[in-house]
Amino acid sequence: MARRNRLLERLEYERCRTYGHAWDEFTPDRRLPDWGVTLALRCTRCTMERLDVIDALGDVGARRYIQPAGYHLARDETPSRQSLRLDLLSERESRRRRR
Repeated sequence: MARRNRLLERLEYERCRTYGHAWDEFTPDRRLPDWGVTLALRCTRCTMERLDVIDALGDVGARRYIQPAGYHLARDETPSRQSLRLDLLSERESRRRRR
């Protein structure tokens, strides 16, 4: 079961790296900056969090990403977008064949 969960997690990370994150607003439970207004977003697929601090002019004064465990890849192991697309298509084809 743990292996299947890791596979599903990896696929969600690949989807986010390929398509971009599916952001949704949430209320963070961590300490927020004392200035500006915080716009807190969480990806509905991979749970990556993005915290933007918006200043009085509407500009992003600060931005912080909080990655889920296992999301980060070393620079030398980061696949290209083309490679990610091909991997997702291959996985889709494998699932279609199993049905």
